[in-house]
Amino acid sequence: MKMDEKILKAARVIWDYGFTQDPLEACDLMLVMGTHDIDVAHYAAEIAHQYEFKTIICTGGIAHQDDLLKTPWDGTEADMFATVLMEAGVPEEAIIKENKATNAGENFRFSRDILRTKGITPNKAFIVQKPYFLRRAYSTAMKEWPELDWKTTARPISMMDYLKTRDADQTINIMVGDCWRVKNYPALGLQIEQEFPQQVNQALDFLMDQGFVKHIPTIRDNLTKGRKNNVRN
Repeated sequence: MKMDEKILKAARVIWDYGFTQDPLEACDLMLVMGTHDIDVAHYAAEIAHQYEFKTIICTGGIAHQDDLLKTPWDGTEADMFATVLMEAGVPEEAIIKENKATNAGENFRFSRDILRTKGITPNKAFIVQKPYFLRRAYSTAMKEWPELDWKTTARPISMMDYLKTRDADQTINIMVGDCWRVKNYPALGLQIEQEFPQQVNQALDFLMDQGFVKHIPTIRDNLTKGRKNNVRN
């Protein structure tokens, strides 16, 4: 990977801002959010063996067919992630699948509804996702399911090591888009407000000026879909 150092420096600010890691501990619920990055499922399997989670739910349908988040497998994200966990030795009976969600908000709402129908009422939960997505995941969870004590976790890894095994341009585009949503989605009622430091805002503006805008919805789409259809992609 070869990229301008100014771009990498700004991207590292975005990465650090999004990577809100909490210390792991046993708790009521592990919520594994579907994504195109299959390593999220592998990491979830690892910590499932190390810590006691009373309930594990894999959530995610088929949402992305022609964008940066397109999955390289057939079927739903939840089905694929559950398969990874089971192949790693997590018992099938320990896993609940929610395979209808098409955006972050639905991941939490649909998972909450499934657990309620099963009479499961967790108090503390860990969200498992990509490192740079954790702040956005938390701010969405607190909007949709605020009664839970939410924690976040992802594989401990540096941005540079993460980019070594992924398309750097694509990943930075996605990082910028997720950071943009943390800044703008609270005004649409889609996430809770988060502190947005000046250096993060400057890094976001710089990367957008450099053309990393492929994961940012247009203002028209954001307002129309976000408010009318509650879209949180």
